[in-house]
Amino acid sequence: MLVLDAGQARLEKRMNTSDERHPVLYGAVGLDRQGIGSGGMGFVGTGPGARAVLLSESLSFDGPEGGTLTVTSHRPGDDDQFERARTWAPTGPYLASPRGNAQAPGDGARPTPRPVEVDWAPATVLVDGEAAPFEVSDLGDGYWAAVGCLADATVTIDSRGVPLSAVQLERLASRRPPPPAPPDIGERSAAVMQALDERFARLPFGRVHRFADHWALRSIEVEYARHLAGKERLSEPQFAALERYWLRRVEAPLGDKLDELRFKQVEARHRQPARELPVQRSRDRSGDRGLLGAVRAAARLPRPHRQPRRQHAAHGGAHAEPVVLPADPAGQRPDRDVHGAQ
Repeated sequence: MLVLDAGQARLEKRMNTSDERHPVLYGAVGLDRQGIGSGGMGFVGTGPGARAVLLSESLSFDGPEGGTLTVTSHRPGDDDQFERARTWAPTGPYLASPRGNAQAPGDGARPTPRPVEVDWAPATVLVDGEAAPFEVSDLGDGYWAAVGCLADATVTIDSRGVPLSAVQLERLASRRPPPPAPPDIGERSAAVMQALDERFARLPFGRVHRFADHWALRSIEVEYARHLAGKERLSEPQFAALERYWLRRVEAPLGDKLDELRFKQVEARHRQPARELPVQRSRDRSGDRGLLGAVRAAARLPRPHRQPRRQHAAHGGAHAEPVVLPADPAGQRPDRDVHGAQ
């Protein structure tokens, strides 16, 4: 009989609640979403046939007047999932707050500080138009955390400058983020948006097969945004808004593909654990061993020439003084040509 400890049993229960790759996803109503989401992974099943799934997924949003809001949807777990979520949910916004940031270790020598006194108060958040019970912890300076237990997910909220009164949630029918709102860049907006629309229609999304392809595409589009900003004589703040908008728009169609790549990568690592490879040594023709010798051989470099040494009489032979050998007219050692050959 297989006996699981408490942590393993809790994980099995969370993973067996759904056969879907993703948990039920909630987002903020009326706030601009910051691209695709992120989350923590687990496995359904054991052995080579285990499937990777997301145990939780986080979406971040821009506040209506600045600040950010992150909504994390967790797969339903055991009865104490709500209490455990309350223990760690305030940590993120606390560390981002002025008070928590002042206590954070600069060199990582001390453990990450946590809020010492956390008070929770009941609150109501509209979810799909209906009031849902949450508990909120006010960390000061506009930073707060909230936890709510819904029928199909446990939801945590990390707010950094977004008031609770501005927060409403909804269950999302699609994981793909909506098109971002165009930036306000003044009188050049029409020309810039036309150029971006034309380029977007030509982007090779179908050629993204690896993470390297994604990062290469992203790097190229950052350069294009900078080029377009220079061409249209945009200011630095206008360029920042343009770059933020363009990267979100470019990455939106890649969300499903990036998820697929993440699942494949994690499952491949799970099936094929890392093995220690034997150390290989190499020897060049001059007798040097290891990597240094291989590099010298590839570059056709001569071995270092050790000069003969003579004893320093004044110190009774305790010190040695190098003897300078005369160089040949070509400036090379007498026994080697310019390529280092014997």
